[in-house]
Amino acid sequence: MDDKSLQKIGKLIDRALRSIKNQLNTLELKIEAVNKKIDLSQEETIDTLTDLIETGYNNHEHRIQRLEKHASIR
Repeated sequence: MDDKSLQKIGKLIDRALRSIKNQLNTLELKIEAVNKKIDLSQEETIDTLTDLIETGYNNHEHRIQRLEKHASIR
C-alpha cells in the first residue's frame, strides 16, 4: 500500500471513530436523564409511602383514643 492509501484509510477510521464517540456521548446523556428520572421517582415514592404510613398511624391513634374515651378507660 502506498502512503496516500494509508492516509485515506486513516481518515475513514477517524470519521468512523468520531461518529461512534458522538453516539456514545448521546447515549451517556440519555442514560443520565433516565437515572435522574429514576432517582426522582424513588424520592417521590418514599415521600408518598412516608405520608401514607404517618396518616395510618395517626388514624390508628385517633381510633384508640375514641375507644378509650368510649370505654371510659382514661
